[in-house]
Amino acid sequence: MLKKSSPSTVGIILTPGFAVGSLGALLDVLRALQEIEAPDLTLQIFAEQNTKADDWPAPWPSSPLPTSLPTAIQHWFVMGGPARKPDLDSALFKVLQEATPFASWCGVAHGSLWLAAAGLLDGHEATINVPADLDWSVPGSIRRSARVVCVDRDRFTCLGNSAARDLGLSWVSHYFSPALAGQLDSYLLAERTPTDPAYAGASGDLPVGLQEVNSLMHNNIQEPLTADELAQLIGVSRRQLERWYKEYFNSSPARYYLQIRLDQAKLMLQQSKDSVADIAMATGFSSPAHFATCYRKAFGLSPSAVRQHPRRRRF
Repeated sequence: MLKKSSPSTVGIILTPGFAVGSLGALLDVLRALQEIEAPDLTLQIFAEQNTKADDWPAPWPSSPLPTSLPTAIQHWFVMGGPARKPDLDSALFKVLQEATPFASWCGVAHGSLWLAAAGLLDGHEATINVPADLDWSVPGSIRRSARVVCVDRDRFTCLGNSAARDLGLSWVSHYFSPALAGQLDSYLLAERTPTDPAYAGASGDLPVGLQEVNSLMHNNIQEPLTADELAQLIGVSRRQLERWYKEYFNSSPARYYLQIRLDQAKLMLQQSKDSVADIAMATGFSSPAHFATCYRKAFGLSPSAVRQHPRRRRF
């Protein structure tokens, strides 16, 4: 088990089909941590060549995955997306198989499947989402949890993409302090507009159907689904869907979905060199003008202003 101390370096590994939205939610937590408490915290992102997200067409900026992970990095986040079987013949799997178990390992969405397959969750309780149509069995040495976010010693796992932020805050609570995690939570909420629903009430257990809808939203950014289509895909009425979002997020499905798309657009503006028009199209907006209007209403500044004054980053 890793000795509990404040981390100085964090490694992030991108798996094929990872969700950009969940990566953005985690990076928001880590950057807030840099700004408030740990200015010297370093973030390093690794991926195999040409690794792409399911919800973004181009490879994400990252360092090449080394043949063995740096021993100086003792805290790792493995980013996933919609559930898919790990490729046991890939270089990524071989690297994880040989990685030290005496580190902190965090699995987001199907990132947990990679950790489980590599033996890095053996003897731990973990939240692992394996859909019925996925021909893959969880190793018997892992105690499966039904919680959205599960923390067992130095292993952190979460059920889906929408819980990446909560997993990051749980990690901060464990390695820094619960008080700091609460401070970061408040800080991140204060950055948003007062009516922003995307993370209000995100902590805690959510109905399975609501978790499925949230994942569908994260995985259908460029061509958003309608509320009727979302309800039909999970087998509930539109009215039930609206009741869930009112009860758990004090919002509507449409507003919640819009904020997810805007959050992803914000991350693209900060991290990629794509044009504002391309980002608008990639996040499901009918025109750059409509995108700019929604973005300004949500964040208080225009997309072009974000490019002129990017948020401070440490990598």
